Amino acid sequence: MNLISLEKAVKAYAHRTLLDGVSLGVAAGDRVGVVGRNGAGKSTLLGLLAGRVAPDSGRVAMAAGLRLGYLAPGGLGGVFPPGASRAPGGLGGVVPPGASRAPSAALR
Repeated sequence: MNLISLEKAVKAYAHRTLLDGVSLGVAAGDRVGVVGRNGAGKSTLLGLLAGRVAPDSGRVAMAAGLRLGYLAPGGLGGVFPPGASRAPGGLGGVVPPGASRAPSAALR
């Protein structure tokens, strides 16, 4: 079962489409790496998964009760909601509903 799913997500800025019909799922225990050149849409993809960016079309679904920590691409300037797990790097803070994980030693 996926904790977060993207279904046919599309996101464009001005006349540039960064994501066109992207579908993927992140399940409990998954580790995801996103690699690409500058401006390719890596941060936009992670923003969609974290709920910080809305898709132009398509759908983002999260499991009920999911707590998500998000570290902004610029570093420790990201905003963590109260009770969110804080793990370094993008969506490293995905915690399944009902689970708990201590914050990373690097961020204590």
